[in-house]
Amino acid sequence: MAFKDLREYIARLEEEGEIQRIEKEVDWNLEIGAIIRRALDLSAPAPFFQKIVGSPPGYRLLASPNGTGVTPGRPYARVAVALGLPPNMPSSEMIKSYHGVMEKDPIKPVMVSEGPCQEEVYTGDDIDLLKFPTPVFHEGDGGRYIGTWLTCISKDPETGKVNWGMYRVMIHDKKHLLIYWHTPQQHMYGHYLKYKAMRKPMPFALAIGTEPITPWFSGGRIPLGVEEPDVIGGVLGEPIELVKCKTVDLEVPATTEIVIEGEVSIDETAIEGPFAEVLGYISPASRGENQLSRVTAITHRHDPILVCTNPGPPPSDSYTKTSIEVSANVLRYLKSQGLPVKMAYAPLETSIRMILVSSEVPFRNYAKHLAIILWGIWGGKDRAPYLAVFDEDIDVTNFGQAIWAMTTRCNPAKDIHIVKDLPGMALYPFLSREERQKQTGGACTLFDCTWPLDWPKEDIPVMASFEGVYPKEIREMVLKNWSDYGFKV
Repeated sequence: MAFKDLREYIARLEEEGEIQRIEKEVDWNLEIGAIIRRALDLSAPAPFFQKIVGSPPGYRLLASPNGTGVTPGRPYARVAVALGLPPNMPSSEMIKSYHGVMEKDPIKPVMVSEGPCQEEVYTGDDIDLLKFPTPVFHEGDGGRYIGTWLTCISKDPETGKVNWGMYRVMIHDKKHLLIYWHTPQQHMYGHYLKYKAMRKPMPFALAIGTEPITPWFSGGRIPLGVEEPDVIGGVLGEPIELVKCKTVDLEVPATTEIVIEGEVSIDETAIEGPFAEVLGYISPASRGENQLSRVTAITHRHDPILVCTNPGPPPSDSYTKTSIEVSANVLRYLKSQGLPVKMAYAPLETSIRMILVSSEVPFRNYAKHLAIILWGIWGGKDRAPYLAVFDEDIDVTNFGQAIWAMTTRCNPAKDIHIVKDLPGMALYPFLSREERQKQTGGACTLFDCTWPLDWPKEDIPVMASFEGVYPKEIREMVLKNWSDYGFKV
């Protein structure tokens, strides 16, 4: 089903036991962050805070809308619900079906004259960002981050093309924000540079609390020249309704919970950060001067719901949708190159920085061949600085089985291959400050976990598993009698 707004999505998650309403009043200063982190560590339901110190009655905060599912064996339940898929769908099946769901024909958005996102409007002296229940998530953060799971909207002043992106956003004071972009290649920064050349501030709008699909595309990658609202409409099966902003020439989803409008200054800067980023660390290198953004209007629904994610080590809802998306993209790409790949998987536990591939092995040094193909595409080396290739008998969506196979089939003296001196990515914790600034110091590593093709068949060890060493008739008998043995699982 397509959700028209966040509230419909919350109601559906509650039916699945994936929401925990917290009625006890909590403090935005670290207490909320600690609760979210603990809930993520335990794969507990998504915390839905009803009363927050310092915020008006009715202002609420939903955390971890895409966190790992509460039921063992269903880590992607919330992702499945958002996509209209069965919550208990196995990850391998979700990966295979992902593109069928996500790549429907685009549907253009439609404009409406009014929407719930503008039930309340604040401008001028009435603007106050501090009334929202915005957390200080971690000790050591540079401030309160109102933007961790949102859509940042900007427009190319030359082409008129709109971009919906996702960037972290820190509150500077009641009327000012700091939006962090870490590479010049990101669309919003590209728009900003054009405005700067024109000596004009850049208009922006932040949409916080949309239906669940919009943040995915805001934080993902789609082809250049394609506008996110069109793609999202295709996935939803109906056009997104957009409403004009009150003070800037931009449009936002009409059912958004909270909209912040403003302009990015080309002259004024302030310190932004540090902040715990998606790879799970707070780094001093993530603190620096950034362009100051002036808020020109705040609009929101009655009793608005702020939405957030608390970045940190896995598990985190920064990774659930991305794990499925990256896995599906890698699987499809490798198959499109004619490779006999069975499955590709980006485990949650690796912050989506390791790709596991199972495949038929048609020739010697096949794993190297596969690695060159994957690392050669744009983004390949960033998404898969660690790549492990297995024979097709390994279920790579079972991370425990994959690690076992890696440590028993990959010869550390012969089968680990490192490519050095590549461009680095600014968010990698293992890079020095200088390497981050210069975007150097990157590397890629291949773990070849396949059996050598020149070994005689009798020399290849047999996996001593249920499927591997028991005759078919024994397996069938055990499965038939499983409940009679007294097992409940």
